Amino acid sequence: MKKSSAKRSALKGNIVYFVGIIIFWVLFKFLDPLGIETATKQSSAAFFDAIEAPFYGISSTETHKHVAVVTINDHTLEYFDESFPFNYKTHIIILQKILAAHPAAIYVDLRMMRERSGEELSSFAPVIQEAERLKIPLFFARGSAVEGQPDLPEPLRPHQAFSVIRNAENLYPLWIKDGQTEVPNAAFAVYESLCKTKYYSACGQSIHKNFEKPLLVRWGLKPDPDQALVSFVPEANFFSLGSTPIVLALKRGVSSFSKVLRPDKNEAQFYPLVMGAEQLEFRGRNTNEQSPPLANLLKDRAVFYGVDILDQHDDTPIAGLGLMPNVITHAMAFDNLMTYNTHYFHESGEIEGLPLDNAEIFEFLIWFVLATIIRIPKYKRAEFLNARGKSIEKSHPKLKTLWPVLAAFTLTAIFFVFDLSQREKIITAIPYLFCAYILFFVLIIISIYILRNYNKCLINRKDNNTLEKSEENMTPLSHLGVLLALAAVGFVFNELITRWPNSDWIGLLLMWLALAEWNEWREEI
Repeated sequence: MKKSSAKRSALKGNIVYFVGIIIFWVLFKFLDPLGIETATKQSSAAFFDAIEAPFYGISSTETHKHVAVVTINDHTLEYFDESFPFNYKTHIIILQKILAAHPAAIYVDLRMMRERSGEELSSFAPVIQEAERLKIPLFFARGSAVEGQPDLPEPLRPHQAFSVIRNAENLYPLWIKDGQTEVPNAAFAVYESLCKTKYYSACGQSIHKNFEKPLLVRWGLKPDPDQALVSFVPEANFFSLGSTPIVLALKRGVSSFSKVLRPDKNEAQFYPLVMGAEQLEFRGRNTNEQSPPLANLLKDRAVFYGVDILDQHDDTPIAGLGLMPNVITHAMAFDNLMTYNTHYFHESGEIEGLPLDNAEIFEFLIWFVLATIIRIPKYKRAEFLNARGKSIEKSHPKLKTLWPVLAAFTLTAIFFVFDLSQREKIITAIPYLFCAYILFFVLIIISIYILRNYNKCLINRKDNNTLEKSEENMTPLSHLGVLLALAAVGFVFNELITRWPNSDWIGLLLMWLALAEWNEWREEI
């Protein structure tokens, strides 16, 4: 009877426990009291954006060669002695200079909707005809997909493409719904046109179903090598001490959470090649008079032509980089597509009929598994773990719990050395998958090591002083160590396989700590 009563009591306790953690998860994820879930996603997204940027395209300069940006800035206004917006004649002059450089494609990120006094949109016809003769895809921005916004007038209408920077989830949409049809957005319109022609060998034939999900734009810090010909680039070598990717990631990661440390001014540079429209006929910096004009740098690149004037408010705040002109955001989205192709970083996708996406379900499964493991009685975990390994008796408990935290951080940092942009090639992917598998195995061993030391004191239950002292020293750091180890595994898995936004890890940390407290409270009562 006593055993039966004990079993019923244990079952009741487990039901209360799991109902409690599910209620907490629902409250945290959906009701979002005080905006905790939203705040943790924003802070974790800023953190991961900051530490990932130094590694984008690090292994090769090839990622730079496909894109360039020509901007209308304050120097451009002064050079042409005009105010903004320019008259159509000036735009046509600039576009003709860009076409003369034989770019791969042109996207005009300027919405031209109506005739002006003394100017007609038909004046763009020669530019369009020249682009067609040279077989250069040419696109004009239609704007956003707000209700009632008309198509561009002729002759621009056949060449229109949307110009949307972010959707409701702050991701870059590749397709925009226009009534019953879907129209490609700026970066994807250029990418799709080039994948069918000039860049077919680089990206292959694009298929709509492979690009349905909005893109998570990854930013890079390493400027185009040709940028030194256009503008001043700090002489500090990107690979010099203090500017290595690992060091930059550490500095930017800390600064993303602290107002004490700020990124150096020289770090926040445009990743793609950027030049002002007035510079197209200029010679490169520190070159002789026989050097070709800077417009030659645009050859075989997709050129995005737009505005970089702060007063126009045509920009978007980017974590760690500040306000970024929208035309450069389009260019960076295109560069992401050229770098990752069908394996681009994207939203996880929603589950039909439920207000959940795949990432949230995956997060819940991790949460539930951890909750189940921590619910196993301590003495059983201790007996299981200590039966499979020899304890280190002499190390200080706090040092032993800090070790896996440092190990998880170090192994994750080492992972960043690799460039996964060519993941779709199986020969390149195998070593990374193998390394990720080994990393997963090592971190699981580390996690077992933490749990074993966390519960080691319970084997000798006769010594109450040792029990209390060990629990006092081990509990908080053990929980944190396990979580960081698992977060490192999850991060590597996401970088290699799922490629979803890395914005939930800090929320998972908060839930893990809350889970530990809930479990301790349940055991006390």
